[in-house]
This record gives sequence, C-alpha cells and structure tokens, in this order.
Amino acid sequence: MKWNDAGESFCPVAQTSAILGDRWTLLILREAFLGARRFDAFQQRLGVSPHLLSVRLKRLVAEGIFNHDGKKRSEYRLTKAGRALQPILLLLAKWGNEWRSGGAPQMTPVHQACGQPFDPVIRCSACDGVVGLDVETVFGAELLEERAERVTQNSRGRKTHDQ
Repeated sequence: MKWNDAGESFCPVAQTSAILGDRWTLLILREAFLGARRFDAFQQRLGVSPHLLSVRLKRLVAEGIFNHDGKKRSEYRLTKAGRALQPILLLLAKWGNEWRSGGAPQMTPVHQACGQPFDPVIRCSACDGVVGLDVETVFGAELLEERAERVTQNSRGRKTHDQ
C-alpha cells in the first residue's frame, strides 16, 4: 500500500493514520485538549510555521476533527469526533511517560470528577476487565479481501525484484 492510499483502505488503523499520522497533527490535538482554540495560540505553543499550521488545521477541519467558521481570529473547536481522540492521546502520553521520560512522568492526567491522578487503561466493554496483549483481531470481509490482494501484489513485486 502506498502511504497516499492509506485513507482509502478498509483498515481503520490505516484510515486513522491517514489523518493523524504526523507529529504536528498529534501536537495540535494535544494543545486543543490543553485549551488552545485560536491559530495564534497553537502557533505560540508549538513554534510551528504559520503555513504548516494552516495546512494541518484545514485538514483537521475537513476531516471533521475541528469546527471552524473560516473567519480570521475565530476559534477552532473540537467536534464530537475530535473529542473522541482524547483517550488515544492519553494512552500515547502514558506510553511516553513509561518508555521515554527517563523515569519521571512529564504529563499526569487528573480526573476532573474526583481530582485524582489516574492511569489510563483500556477495559473490555463486555466484562470490564483490563485489556492487555490478550486481544484477537477479527477482520471484516472487505479488509480480509484487501489484505489478501495486497499480499498477492507484494509477492509478485518481490519475485520481480529478486529475479
């Protein structure tokens, strides 16, 4: 699969990566969850070029992650789809705290309802158990077909290169 085709895949990971798959987009989302709403606030907090920020914000608006009326100085507001990305960012921060922070967590989420720090976890919606590596993935028919076709195409391409 070519990177530009990822959004056309039946795979939800590929589709999501096509939208969120660069560091600036994830950092823009982080800042939105930390309260940034205006272009200037994103730019000041991130130090990103105005052009790059503008391109990323336009894409996030087009993908339904932010609402924006297109006027200068108006606010970028997370949509329902955008707010649904918060658990992903919390889990990324958890991983970064554990594997990249040198032992001192640099971002600690606090549950507003009780005021306590918490450790983000994934729980099974059926049994409420914590989910770890004990996951099996079941593919839909279209994705199964897409994956089989890609394997066949890649096998043909490899034989050509090897010969």
